[in-house]
Amino acid sequence: MTDPTINSTGTPVPAAPKRRAEHYVNREPWDPYVAERLTVEQEKYYMAGQWKLMWWRFRRHRPAVVSMAFLLLMYLSTIISEFIAPYDLQTRNSAYIFAPPQRVHLFHEGEFLGPFVYGLKTTRDMETLQRVYTPASSAWATVTNSGA
Repeated sequence: MTDPTINSTGTPVPAAPKRRAEHYVNREPWDPYVAERLTVEQEKYYMAGQWKLMWWRFRRHRPAVVSMAFLLLMYLSTIISEFIAPYDLQTRNSAYIFAPPQRVHLFHEGEFLGPFVYGLKTTRDMETLQRVYTPASSAWATVTNSGA
């Protein structure tokens, strides 16, 4: 195979002149403000303030929106907590102040009763002098919202 840039005598062949692209000149007068004209969407974006831009970006982030809804729900619940609490803030039952948390039951002896807890029987351990609470299955109390 022979090199096309070298002729049969071994001397280099001059390259053909490159063809120039046709030069186009627009005859219309040039408007220097054409680059400054904005579409309605561009104007809305470029004229928006920092808070608006952050809000647009925040709304696109789905986990952040879900988290914000959850936080708003939690803050709302703190505002209305006095109404949804089962007891007043200062309510104390001194006989059961050291009682452990109780499990809420729905059925008693196979019968549906709704949410309730069994009553507690209090005894004193004579060696440690501590109160011992045992559930009394014969006595039960329904779980109600007394603050409503």
